[in-house]
Amino acid sequence: MRAGPHPRPLSHPLPPNRERGATTHARGNPSGLQRIPPLPGAGSGWERGQGGEGLGGGGLRKVALLAAILLTTFAFPVAASESLEADLEQMMEWFGGRFDNYWQVRLQEAAEEPVEHPHGRIHSIFARVEMPELGDHVFYVQQYADGDPAKIYRQRIYRFGTHAEEDAVELVIYAPPDAAAIVDAHVDPSKLAGLSLDNLKSYPGCEVYWQRRGRGTDDDHFIGYTKEGACQVTSSRSGKTLIISDDLRLDAGQIWIQDRAVDTEGNWVYGNRAGIPHKLQRVRFFECWAAAPKEDESDDWDLWRPIEIHDQGGRYEMVPPGAEEGRYTIELFQAVYTGENSVPILELAIRERGKEKSIAYSWADPSSRRIGINLRTMQTGCTLKKD
Repeated sequence: MRAGPHPRPLSHPLPPNRERGATTHARGNPSGLQRIPPLPGAGSGWERGQGGEGLGGGGLRKVALLAAILLTTFAFPVAASESLEADLEQMMEWFGGRFDNYWQVRLQEAAEEPVEHPHGRIHSIFARVEMPELGDHVFYVQQYADGDPAKIYRQRIYRFGTHAEEDAVELVIYAPPDAAAIVDAHVDPSKLAGLSLDNLKSYPGCEVYWQRRGRGTDDDHFIGYTKEGACQVTSSRSGKTLIISDDLRLDAGQIWIQDRAVDTEGNWVYGNRAGIPHKLQRVRFFECWAAAPKEDESDDWDLWRPIEIHDQGGRYEMVPPGAEEGRYTIELFQAVYTGENSVPILELAIRERGKEKSIAYSWADPSSRRIGINLRTMQTGCTLKKD
């Protein structure tokens, strides 16, 4: 089977009729809150004048009308507030976890024509942590490149809340004073103990707003955006002022990230020039084992266990004791092969030292909890870990 040109398409992060930063209507009232029934003409309302005092001459109808106006005016903000809180809780469920764009990069490499503006591979860790000073919805963020956990390029603290005026979930971003001191804080949260609002650096204007789309449908998701021209920071490398924009999409299984920056003269600084976001899929972790004959004359086998790898291009090299490199590497990933129909699968591949392509693989349904392979010269198996 050959890799197809792209995974199953998803809608663009920002619908055509959505202007970033535009004021939105209150939830539950698509027409806005301004459509309040007008007061009747002179002499029949609550204004001073004939028929405008007391309850006689249609006064009860006037009371009913005023009650309707008050309900129209005040009921929708309450519903909107409750809806935003529900959206916040749903977003917290979807946002936490790890994501990787392994398959997006694989498709680029397999394309018949070179991709003009290719994406690099990135892995994002969003771990919920306890930092009471910042609130109840706080995450530690760590991102690395090229599938190598040692290539960390970004660490942040994210604080989420609701923003009624924007009718959105609001994300405020903080940079730590010493990034090296909190590496792998998702594994050891005690490293965050010394952080507070006094030593965290914030970026006013760089807040990200998330609005929900498709509630109750198969396309339920959030779009995220920064306000046009509001996020301006000084580059530590060039000293120039950068204008940063960010568009995102989040659902239960993936996050798309399209961040970009220009200088004050409009010159491109970073971001995908083709306007295509990084498309990261949610990671699931598996506990694996592997075995292979020893590379001596004996009949003994080396055994590796437990091995933890994820299903978005996670790899493990089977290095024998005392050796510097192994003969085999196992790789686990989610893929979408295309032909007459798109077929999503979970694939376990075996790579051998010195060979560009995998020497064998097995595949299963993407929701499978177990997968394995036995080549006689080596064997391995993986089981989905519990959360």
